[in-house]
Amino acid sequence: MEWVLWGMALYGSLWLLLVAFARAMLLRFEPAGTHLVVVTRNSQGCVEWVVRSFFFWSWLSGRSCQIICLDTGSSDDTLIILKRLKHRYPWIRIRSVREHQLADRMAEEGADAERVVVMDLRNRQYGWEIPFDLQG
Repeated sequence: MEWVLWGMALYGSLWLLLVAFARAMLLRFEPAGTHLVVVTRNSQGCVEWVVRSFFFWSWLSGRSCQIICLDTGSSDDTLIILKRLKHRYPWIRIRSVREHQLADRMAEEGADAERVVVMDLRNRQYGWEIPFDLQG
C-alpha cells in the first residue's frame, strides 16, 4: 500500500514540474503587447466602446495590452467613464494634459512599448470602426 502513495506523490511532483516548465516556455514566446494611446476631449459617446473593444480584441488574440488615455480638457463625462473603466481594467492609465503638451506626452507614453497605436477621439470619425490590427 505504501508504494501506491509513493507513486501518487511522484506522479504529482512530475506533473507540477511539467506544468511549471510549460508555463515558462509559453511566457517566453508570448506575442508582443500593444499599447493604445487614446487622445480624448468630450468623447463620452465613443471612449467606452474603444476601450472595451481594444481589451476584447487583445484578449481574443492572446496579446498583452495597455491603454494610456490623454485627456485634453473634457467638459462632459469622458473622465468619469474612464475612471469607471479603470476599476474593470487596471491596465488603463489616465492623464490630463494641455493641448500644447500633447505631442511630448504621447512620445513619453509610447517610448517603452514595441507597438503603439494612437487614436485621436477628438476627431469624430474614429471610434466607430475597429482599428485594431489582429494580423501583426
